[in-house]
Amino acid sequence: MNGEELPVDVNTGIINIEKVTGDIQITVISKKVEIIITTPIINTDENATNSLPENSQTIGTTSYINFTATLEGKTCNIKPEVPFVVQRNRIYKFIVTGTYQNKNITKEIEVKVNQFESAKGMVKYDDGDWTKEEIEEFQSLNLYDINSERQYNSINKIENEEGLNLTFGGFTYKEDKEKQLLIDSGVIITSRNQSVDSDEKNYEVKYDGWQVLETEEKDGKTYVKKIMHAGAPENFAYGYVNKNEGRATYIFSGGKKFIYDKLIRNGVEINPRNRDMYKDKKQLDLINDVNMMTEAEVMSMTLQMRTIGTTYFVVKNREVYGVTKGTHTLVLNYGGYLQSEYNHCRGIRPVVTMKEGVYIVNGTGTEADPYVLGK
Repeated sequence: MNGEELPVDVNTGIINIEKVTGDIQITVISKKVEIIITTPIINTDENATNSLPENSQTIGTTSYINFTATLEGKTCNIKPEVPFVVQRNRIYKFIVTGTYQNKNITKEIEVKVNQFESAKGMVKYDDGDWTKEEIEEFQSLNLYDINSERQYNSINKIENEEGLNLTFGGFTYKEDKEKQLLIDSGVIITSRNQSVDSDEKNYEVKYDGWQVLETEEKDGKTYVKKIMHAGAPENFAYGYVNKNEGRATYIFSGGKKFIYDKLIRNGVEINPRNRDMYKDKKQLDLINDVNMMTEAEVMSMTLQMRTIGTTYFVVKNREVYGVTKGTHTLVLNYGGYLQSEYNHCRGIRPVVTMKEGVYIVNGTGTEADPYVLGK
């Protein structure tokens, strides 16, 4: 006012003037207060000043997301903390918080990492995000425990609510605020197109998305018979006790195999798992069925397609047993080889069988230009 600054209450916006005589002129200048964020850098050197090129790093190579955030010259708080370790392509979320004149200002930013090699033969396919209703349905069937710690034990969930074995986990719905930090850091996933790690501490799933598994060349077209998840969109906690191998296969098969192992005690039945949620709702006319990966499907793959960076469950070829013997459920280890193994929280890879006549319409099969399917 008349060249002088007036005190303004930052909470109410009221200007305090004690004595005024005659006419006065007040000029109000507004100031935009916002968090300033530097361009995120993705590099194997946490102190680098530029990002590495797209598709330039081998999956699993330790890299870092790094950036700074300030508010009116003061350093802001960033969660998860940076430099943040990444080893695969994904969109990572960070919450930045700063304080100005006793007010907290928050900003959410997304950082897209695409510096790592993607899987081959990628397909345009979207089976959507997990919903709260789906999670609640799994819980009501005793088939779900979020299990962010990737634990297991030998207590069946259906017998004891503290049990973890024979339950799926590693995923939740986007609006699950209680798990926000775990979601932002990639420990828990919210999209069925994403992948989640198993309980192997030194290994991470390499890929997200979907890729071609089985094709046939005919009449100048490439017909697609099967596609598969390029990674592992969920975990299954398995603890070995009597008959659990058959029970796991019963769950995996949607109740079609090892029906005689579905009972636990006192006539209580284990609930089988329906995998229809892995169908792309916009391409239902192309889809026949969804199953968990089998031993036969694994053996049809190249070694590169088998290895996703971590271990996952596989259903054995033999479907009928006169007497229950041996292991019904196998795992494929990070080296690409089948093995029998007990007491772990491992990954799951769904396989989608397409209807007759589905072929590749266009696309080159890269992450940026995936195959588009038609019928």
